[in-house]
Amino acid sequence: MRILQLSPQCPYPKSDGGKIGIASILEHLSKYKDVEITFAFYTPSPISELVRSELQSNCHRFIEIPHSTNNSIPRILNSILTNTCLYIEKHISPLAVSILTEVMIEEQIEIIHVDHSAMMPLALELQSKYPCKIGYRLHNIEWILWMRYADSCTNRDFKKGFLSKQAELLKTAEADFISKADVVFPISTVDLERAKELNSTARFEIVSAGTNTEYWKPRNPIEKSPTIVLATTYDWIPNRDGLNWFLKEVFPKIVTKVPNVSLQLLGKNAFNHYSSNSNITVLGYVEDARPYIQNATVTICPLFVGSGIRIKILESLCGGTSVVSTSVGAEGIHATESEGLYITDDAEQFSRYCIDLLLDPHKAYSEGVKAMKYIEHHWKWEWEIKKMYTAYTSLLNRYI
Repeated sequence: MRILQLSPQCPYPKSDGGKIGIASILEHLSKYKDVEITFAFYTPSPISELVRSELQSNCHRFIEIPHSTNNSIPRILNSILTNTCLYIEKHISPLAVSILTEVMIEEQIEIIHVDHSAMMPLALELQSKYPCKIGYRLHNIEWILWMRYADSCTNRDFKKGFLSKQAELLKTAEADFISKADVVFPISTVDLERAKELNSTARFEIVSAGTNTEYWKPRNPIEKSPTIVLATTYDWIPNRDGLNWFLKEVFPKIVTKVPNVSLQLLGKNAFNHYSSNSNITVLGYVEDARPYIQNATVTICPLFVGSGIRIKILESLCGGTSVVSTSVGAEGIHATESEGLYITDDAEQFSRYCIDLLLDPHKAYSEGVKAMKYIEHHWKWEWEIKKMYTAYTSLLNRYI
């Protein structure tokens, strides 16, 4: 089974949930003996030797396509003037078509696996030149994300109209993409229903997210510290908006009840936006987040704009740490408080959940154990990617 996997970015290092999802598909799908993956991705600059080594160990061949997808002013203006979808247009690359047309022939590609809606135009262009099957991975429903971002803006914010129009354009594009794919892989039951609203006749197979349970499970007994951890990427505006809400509306309430609490900010470019103080420690990107998450009393996901599944929530639960999240942040994860996931959009309740856990280390530890068991029984990458492998085998009229 010869697969071309198209990604809008290099998934290494696995610094955020989006990269983790793409890398996990690559790693687990390539473990099947009859699968040979050529992995192609956009990159604005050459990758490092360390990343090169990581890719070489996980795929048959990888292709770096020099292409930037930044939301530049010219691109934004062009999308307004031409009434086109910025998210789709900025990923269109004639160079990618040229390079990958040769790859299709050289590798005799049978299936194009598409990560994210952004890469579907490229896949469809290649399919028109070299007949093959297309598998379309919905890591999220992109138009929902843009719509929620628009809704989060005030009526006076000039971005609101632009974002609303972009959401409409994306909705039309995603409906078209779903109709043209040979199989569509939504990440959750929630996203499946949203995808069906766009096209109910497509072939769908839910392939959810997962965790590497052996990697995340604590090796030794954990002693919880009065610490809250947020692990995310800080360049994405909705992530910062959510954190700013937490810092303004929630964290002062927590500090009043737990004066020695420490909020640790983990993730790329945290230092560009936040500074440390007596209760906040900005750590930025760390190579191994496990010790921070496992020793924390609680991790948070104060997200009001998003779609898909937050893999960082799954990893925290797998690491034995309870999570307090907004409803958008926890979307697609069917865990309860007894399994370590607390969900609320109310600032007062959000603070109360955190305070209760911080003041009761025994409760935090025992719920962490339940969280680990929940993840181990429901969220493993190998189980999910097997569904994808089975669907691709069926597309090629082969038998497992």
